[in-house]
Amino acid sequence: PPHCTPTSLDMSSSIPLDAVSGVGDPEKVRRLQQQFGGSREVDKDGSVYASVGNRPIPPPKALRKIHAHRQEERRQREEEQEAEDFEREMRMGVRESRTMFNVADESSAEATRQRREHAQMDLEGQLCDTAWEYEVAGCGLPECDGTYSYSEAASHGAPVYRNLNGWILHRDRPPEVEKIGTDDESRHFGWLLSKDRKPFYASRTEELVAPSTGWQCFYGPPPAPTRVVPTTWESHFLASSGAFKEDGNSAVKAGQHQKAEKLYSEGLELMDGFDEVVASSRVLRELRLAVRANRAEARLRQQLWESSVE
Repeated sequence: PPHCTPTSLDMSSSIPLDAVSGVGDPEKVRRLQQQFGGSREVDKDGSVYASVGNRPIPPPKALRKIHAHRQEERRQREEEQEAEDFEREMRMGVRESRTMFNVADESSAEATRQRREHAQMDLEGQLCDTAWEYEVAGCGLPECDGTYSYSEAASHGAPVYRNLNGWILHRDRPPEVEKIGTDDESRHFGWLLSKDRKPFYASRTEELVAPSTGWQCFYGPPPAPTRVVPTTWESHFLASSGAFKEDGNSAVKAGQHQKAEKLYSEGLELMDGFDEVVASSRVLRELRLAVRANRAEARLRQQLWESSVE
């Protein structure tokens, strides 16, 4: 479009937000420039830049790439929404079936076990080779810091972790920010710290575990995380199920066998559905065996003969 002189410098505030969407339509650009003013310039590399008012319009080639990137994001969101809708429908069907046949609901121990086992089916590797949680610190956004625990979900073959502020630590294939809209645009695996589908910090790696170093700012303010420390599954179960075991032992010594049975059961329930993790560690195998034996003893003290052999 030909050069147009702005009619008013302060009118650019009323330029439609979607003005750049018509960059491929010369007639639309011409009308906008007549209304709000604008210009046409040629960069050193031959790229043609137009502007409407004081808003620059990228060259069509860059816009097409940005548009394609946004279309891909929209497609992924639609696919994820379809998957969520399907999962929701499946849950409704399960609830209806359980109601019809008087089967235990989703809060039962068996349902918990099945949910945990199903979540591990989407992993590329074994859950025991990943972390139970991560401690993140040093982010430019303080709310991004904190403990990220395993959420019983997977993304691109790796576990997904969440903190109490709604942030997510997950594996994905993000583009390089500085190359979006260029011929060199490419995607590589990496770990992201995200919220509301927007990545704030990232570290590129092909590994199935989050890296402790190499984090960079994506859309988040500096600095990037300075510390990402994992907690192993073995350490987690030794601390959690191990604590229930010790409390159960104390209850037995106090003659509170019913309370001890409950504590031992809660310790075992934490490990339900994580058989592969337990099987991979001699320490965890011995812990589960000891808790089961102690629970059986507590049930025998209550003369619960049949349940003592479970």
